[in-house]
Amino acid sequence: MSKVERSPSLKEQILNILRKDFIKGKFKPGDHIVESEIARKFGTSRGPVREALVILENEGFLTRSENGNIFVTTLTKKDLYEIYSLRSLIEGFAAKLAVPNFSEEDIAYLNKCLNNIAELKGSLNQSIAVPNTLEIHRFVIVKSDHKRLIDLWQNLDLQLKMLGSVVMVFDTVEGTLIKHSQLIRALITKDPNIAEKAITEHIMEAWKIADQYINMEDELK
Repeated sequence: MSKVERSPSLKEQILNILRKDFIKGKFKPGDHIVESEIARKFGTSRGPVREALVILENEGFLTRSENGNIFVTTLTKKDLYEIYSLRSLIEGFAAKLAVPNFSEEDIAYLNKCLNNIAELKGSLNQSIAVPNTLEIHRFVIVKSDHKRLIDLWQNLDLQLKMLGSVVMVFDTVEGTLIKHSQLIRALITKDPNIAEKAITEHIMEAWKIADQYINMEDELK
C-alpha cells in the first residue's frame, strides 16, 4: 500500500517561511512582531499565525514581554557566553570522537562544503555562506556518533543560524573561506588533539566576532 503524503498545514507553511526569514536576517533584533500584520501578509486568520509564533518563541527566535508583545530576540553578552562556551565544549569533544574514523568520502564531503563557500566569493551578501559553514560543524557533530551530543547541538542549531545571519556583517565570504579552510586542514589530519584544538580556537574567534555585534548594538541604544 502506498504511503499517503501529508501536505504541510497552514501553520507549518507560515512557520517555515518565517523561520527562513529569521535565518536570512530579514527581521532584526528588537523588531516588534504584530500577529495581525503577519496574518494579513499571509492572507489568513490569526490562529495559524499565533501557533507558528509560539513555536518560534520556543525556538528562541522571539521573546514575549510581560504585557504580551512579541519581539525578535535580542541576544545579550550572557547569551553569547552560553552559546559559544557550550559550542566549544560540544564541538571540541565531537571532533575528538569523529576525526579518527573519517573516511575518504567524509573528507571529500568536507571539501565539497568548502568549495560551496568558495563559489560565493565576491557576493555582497555575506550571510549566504552561513548554511555551508554550519554544515561543516554539523557534519563533525554527526560523525561523532554520540546521540546525546547530537541532541545538544540540534538545540543550538537554529540559534546559530539566526546569529550567523547578523554577525556576518563583520566578516566576508573570503574571510569565512580562509577560516574554514584552516579548520578542515586540521580535521583531516585525523589527529584528535589537533582537531579539538583547531575547532575550539575557531569557535573562540567566532565568539569575538559575535561580541563585536553586541557591542555595536549596545552603542546604538
